[in-house]
Amino acid sequence: MDRFVKKHRKWFGFRGINNKKAFTLIELLVVIGIIGILSSITLVVLNEARNRAKNASIMEELNRVKNIAEMIRIDTENFDDLCDTGNLCTNSLNCPGNKYTSQLKLIESEVIKQGGSINCYTNTNEYCVSSSLNKETNYYCIDVTGYAGCSTTACAIATLTYTSCP
Repeated sequence: MDRFVKKHRKWFGFRGINNKKAFTLIELLVVIGIIGILSSITLVVLNEARNRAKNASIMEELNRVKNIAEMIRIDTENFDDLCDTGNLCTNSLNCPGNKYTSQLKLIESEVIKQGGSINCYTNTNEYCVSSSLNKETNYYCIDVTGYAGCSTTACAIATLTYTSCP
């Protein structure tokens, strides 16, 4: 048996003249390859988690818009001052009945920072606000009926006749 071990010492992990154990180049490359594969899988999962967190932030900001819309309705008895030409009304000169322009400006900047974009449409008795979501073809919509959810299209002025986001 000793003779067999001496003849095939590489199979048993013996390297070099001094019979010291060492890693071969192939073994090192295999380990580096495995580490590379595992790190790429981890990066993909972390990126997806980051996008889900950004989407959750956008949804929360739009829910804050819903609360502000109700406060504007209480103050002015309509929703006219919530939106200004397709965007949230962030300028008090354009929406004199809106006391919440500074809050809407913060909401809009936070949504943009998270990668979304706001669409806002109103008439006297109805509103619809939506934002695109990250890395998806969906939008998150809120409207006067209390609807808050995902849609494949953004709010548009035409959806106000149906009183809910598409």
